Amino acid sequence: MQRDAQRRLIAGKTGSGKSTLARQIAVTSRTVVCDPKGDWREDKRFTVIDTGYSGWPAQLLRHLKSRWARGFRVALIPGRHGSASGDLIKVCELIFELQRPYHLGQASKKITLIAEEMSFSYPAGNVGEIYKPVKAMVRMGRDYGVEMWGVTQGPGKVNLDYRDNVSEVYLFQLGLGAQRSRQAVADLLAPDAYERWSKLNEFEYVRATNHVWEVSKTKKKG
Repeated sequence: MQRDAQRRLIAGKTGSGKSTLARQIAVTSRTVVCDPKGDWREDKRFTVIDTGYSGWPAQLLRHLKSRWARGFRVALIPGRHGSASGDLIKVCELIFELQRPYHLGQASKKITLIAEEMSFSYPAGNVGEIYKPVKAMVRMGRDYGVEMWGVTQGPGKVNLDYRDNVSEVYLFQLGLGAQRSRQAVADLLAPDAYERWSKLNEFEYVRATNHVWEVSKTKKKG
């Protein structure tokens, strides 16, 4: 079995079109979204699970297992009492359990995991042992058939472990004060791509992978 699941990053300021792009290109028939802001609540393709109470992991597990054959789309929204980082950590644990047959070569179905506002759920800097499931997902998720997308306003605020492992990036304009994230963009792009990125117009983005890049545009903001 080919282990070809990827790590990808979408970054841009508020209203740049990054979440719209994520909905257009990242969603598959088997998708789980960790959504701290609750923006995916309006997407009628998704079942919303409130992670602000202790029983949500069991609810999510039941939901996924009941729809395993025909597919699922779930948005996890923490509400007032939830935790963006806690949601991603627990979801990674559950997905490792569910995708074990893929890892063993006994199944072929992949899962897409989207982490909105990834700077909240996997922040830059030294993170503790509690993040071990997320680290494992970043480094070994492809062996479990997990396509992972990070979405953020500031790539410099996302953990370097994730940025170092991405194979494809979609980079919109950043906010005026995002100096650390501008440096992160420079690290992610070849010099000619970075120069073109610095001149992007509204809703434009640079898509880059393996030193090949192009400029595209979304139709709506998000």
